Amino acid sequence: MEEHINGFPYITIEALTVNGVEVLRIDLHAYDGERFDELLGFMGKLIRSKPPGSVCLLTVMHPDTPMLTDKRYFSGYLQKNRPYIKASAYCGLPPMLLPMMRSVIEFSGRDDIKFFENEQDAVNWLVSK
Repeated sequence: MEEHINGFPYITIEALTVNGVEVLRIDLHAYDGERFDELLGFMGKLIRSKPPGSVCLLTVMHPDTPMLTDKRYFSGYLQKNRPYIKASAYCGLPPMLLPMMRSVIEFSGRDDIKFFENEQDAVNWLVSK
């Protein structure tokens, strides 16, 4: 079932079941970059409401998705959620953001995050974990 985040009407969250594996899919297709800290706060609460080590997270981005944030803040978000994440995949990341994202992920110490060009490859990897 797809739902929207309160205050972020163009962002959708849905739980997909693929080959018996639940994948939490967050679509940032129409995200405008505003209130990034609030968005991460909401997503963090959602992730941390799940059992530890259980979340297969898929974040779907698009070429025009802005990701403007403080490296330390985003790294903190990644670190806080780590105990709950089984695997995390990003797909459709705008190419100019890839170096920044890799830097933030390295800074956070997370080794369970991979980047993919398309959603199907990302889902296949998550389901294999």
